[in-house]
Amino acid sequence: SFSMSTPAVMEISGKDNCSKGNVNEKTDTDWPQSLSVVDLCYDVPVKRGVNILKKCRKRLVRFSGNAVGKKPEVQDLKVEDNVKLRLLHKVSACFSRGRMTCMMGTSGAGKTTLMDCIAGYKTGGTVHGDILIDGCKKDEKIWKKISGYAEQNDILNPYLTALETVRFTAECRLPKTKDRQGIIDRVLTLMNLNDWKNVIIGREVDGEGLPKHARKRLT
Repeated sequence: SFSMSTPAVMEISGKDNCSKGNVNEKTDTDWPQSLSVVDLCYDVPVKRGVNILKKCRKRLVRFSGNAVGKKPEVQDLKVEDNVKLRLLHKVSACFSRGRMTCMMGTSGAGKTTLMDCIAGYKTGGTVHGDILIDGCKKDEKIWKKISGYAEQNDILNPYLTALETVRFTAECRLPKTKDRQGIIDRVLTLMNLNDWKNVIIGREVDGEGLPKHARKRLT
């Protein structure tokens, strides 16, 4: 998690003369210290010709198991062309390095949508506003090298151990010139998984293997 502690981020959202440098050569002192979003909006298109009453009837049939009576004499409601639904409206936030941030809200408030937009996981719709790293506009190539995003659902092979999972990921993502085993050991220590490294992940729905907190750290 990252943040900017002052409202100054509003004034530098247009700053383009930032020196990106070589991410692979970054040290602990010059690594990005803040992540911020300014006036972030997210719009999704509404499909044309959506028959709302027809959809409601289908759901009633599916839930009740019985046919629904005669279709009411009401004109179908359809959405016109070029209509967009705004899921996020002018959201501004700041996250500081080394500080955990808790995002709270009711179901459907847009918490996951906001996280997906910041992480660049939204492939549909349109995202407006600025996403800044140390006051500079986010560069996708650099972002992929300095960030990690664990989604809500843990997608893990239940037949592997935690160590085998990290080793498989290292073999897929790291070049052969890297000290893979050294990186694996460092990651296991960083994520406090050494006590769980030889435990088979198992199926969470059946209560097998790793507990939830270890699963999330492994993800």
